[in-house]
Amino acid sequence: MTVNERILLHLMRYQRNTDDFEVPFDLTQYGIAHYIGIQQKHIPRAVKKLKEQGLLEERISHIKMSPRKQKVYFLNPKGFEFATNLKAHILEDPIRFQTAVEEYEEITVEQAIKRLGNNATVMDVVLNLTEDAVLDPEKVVPIKPITPEDFHEEMAAMEASKHEVYKTALKRAWADKQITSDEKAILDDLKKVLHITDTEHRTLETEAISELKMSEYLEIYEEAMTEALKDGTISNDEYAILEGLRKKLRISNKAAEALEVEVEKGSKKPRK
Repeated sequence: MTVNERILLHLMRYQRNTDDFEVPFDLTQYGIAHYIGIQQKHIPRAVKKLKEQGLLEERISHIKMSPRKQKVYFLNPKGFEFATNLKAHILEDPIRFQTAVEEYEEITVEQAIKRLGNNATVMDVVLNLTEDAVLDPEKVVPIKPITPEDFHEEMAAMEASKHEVYKTALKRAWADKQITSDEKAILDDLKKVLHITDTEHRTLETEAISELKMSEYLEIYEEAMTEALKDGTISNDEYAILEGLRKKLRISNKAAEALEVEVEKGSKKPRK
């Protein structure tokens, strides 16, 4: 099935919500992407094509359990008729239903849905079919419902992930205290791919440089502590010196204590 066909079958299930004041999150771009098993970035082009074909409508609506209005999509009468015919055709399609190891039974999609039970849908079958049209009921992963809260959590996780990737690249580029033209070109490309704004770039660059400095400070402190531990102990005078150095380098007590544990492990000499 094409992406457009998946969208039509998904929206068909919500035709009863066409005139509702509040509609399910499932009708937003992210909701559609979640239920048909693709990334959200592919949805805008697909819905644009379906609108051009006169099969669906777009509007701004209130979303259940969400404070914001969002774009949602519904099938118009022509689209609903098209989706109904499409579903009827797919339900009759033959697939190979696995009954045991290397044993299969040829049945229709409709029969497979009945065997799966638990309110299984056409999409549950489609998304779990192998390339050679085999459906293993033991490996079927039902599509889990998604809420606006799930969406915001996933978006926050994705934002954090992309920021970490970009900051890592910045730290590598700034490791030698300067950025070459090649490094800048790579960063610019990565910035576009990750959709990093100029404001985010400045913030992440500041954090990256700060973390690099802290890494250098920790190395200095580690060297001093290693030197103090050469005889297996750290005297009171040495502790006083290390404490003064820690404060000057603005290293936290927690970081210093963790570093001391690592240094002592490396020296394999227990502190007396």
